[in-house]
Amino acid sequence: AQVEPGVAEPVRRLISAQPDTDDAVRARQSLLRLLMQLCQHLSKEQLAMLVQRFRLKQQLQRVLAEEKRRQRVILSAIAHQLLVMFQTALPDDGKEASPSAT
Repeated sequence: AQVEPGVAEPVRRLISAQPDTDDAVRARQSLLRLLMQLCQHLSKEQLAMLVQRFRLKQQLQRVLAEEKRRQRVILSAIAHQLLVMFQTALPDDGKEASPSAT
């Protein structure tokens, strides 16, 4: 097919390229990876205290739901890995945490 003068060809993306990778998505990805790196080097007790204090399980559950809804595979995977790490550190969710309406 011949391209008419003045008409741009459609942009071709690599399969791995994400069309919605904007600054907000890159920032969220960087923050999740940073949180992962910080948490990996904590003891189980330190991680449990951090998870409980900042309600990280609940926060990450919301992030995971949003990223799945938007079909952002990489962000969903990172959020899921963090949730698994948090569940290992604080398996009895709700017993130690203060009650709150969410």
